[in-house]
Amino acid sequence: MRLFEMAKTCDLLKIAEKHFHLRKRGNGYAANHCPHCPPGKNDAMSIYPSDGIWRWHCFRCARGGTVIDFAAAIWGTSEREAAMRLVKSTDPGKADPSHGAPKKVKASQDVMKNAITQLLNNGHTNLKECFEYLEQRGISKKTANEAIRRGMLRFLPANPFQANKFLLKNLGIKTLREAGFLKPEARWPGIAFRPLVFFFPGYTAAEFRLARQPKEGEPKAIRYGYIERPWWWSAGDSISTIYIVEGVIDLLSMVEIGLEEGEAVMGIPGVTSWKQEWFSAAKSAHPDARFVIALDADNAGRQATHSIRQFLESMEVAVSEKTPECGTDWNDFLVLSRAA
Repeated sequence: MRLFEMAKTCDLLKIAEKHFHLRKRGNGYAANHCPHCPPGKNDAMSIYPSDGIWRWHCFRCARGGTVIDFAAAIWGTSEREAAMRLVKSTDPGKADPSHGAPKKVKASQDVMKNAITQLLNNGHTNLKECFEYLEQRGISKKTANEAIRRGMLRFLPANPFQANKFLLKNLGIKTLREAGFLKPEARWPGIAFRPLVFFFPGYTAAEFRLARQPKEGEPKAIRYGYIERPWWWSAGDSISTIYIVEGVIDLLSMVEIGLEEGEAVMGIPGVTSWKQEWFSAAKSAHPDARFVIALDADNAGRQATHSIRQFLESMEVAVSEKTPECGTDWNDFLVLSRAA
């Protein structure tokens, strides 16, 4: 047992970067395949820190684990042989700091959580421009106000100049830099241009969104922090049905369409960003609930639906699929259905 515990602390990224083209994604990395899959067009594998160690998960084949499973697959050995080789060839207590060792990530999480909590406590709860934009997306002021009451939504000033002043006043330049909101070479934080702030449960992460249509090449949202849990909205305490959608706008769209008593919506932050433990935790909290995978009706959504369904079925829970009757996602469906 001691062998495996020591091996788990070795730097997974040192091995991964030799075999894969990695791209930074939040606090982790992504690649278009895993040790068991051929390369593809879209990101399939995620490498991320969790509970002080690096883990990996492939959304295409649903495999995953720690550096031990990963190394065993790369080297073509048993997990025990891989663990022995890891411990002998690497100082298990020292991950490469250029990769961001898990302990460093944890320290940055504390800074991020403090910054996000300040935004929650001081962010606006009544901003005309933001309410108007959400209403254009089919999300009523009533639903937006309920999201505010639940601690899921706040607003920055819609004017970037005022938003920058707000951020400097409430967070300070030191916190803005330490949290990564203000890059060393930047004069303004990018979030000053994105007044919609959606908080993840636990306030370890937040998504900042434009209150308008993005210009060509402009990201509509910027996400910061480490996502411990996905967005969640329930109608009642005794949950019998859990819908799985992509993103917070689709979650609010499902709420707007109408949730019945006993239904809940889980909003995953992206089709390549879900974690198995989120579904395991939902099953543990609601053991009799059935899951309905309601992701976007595009290729990425269909691939993720297949992987998530495989995992849910391995947990022996009732699972079905649902796609919007019109449009690609549930916000499309909401807007189009109201325009009809």
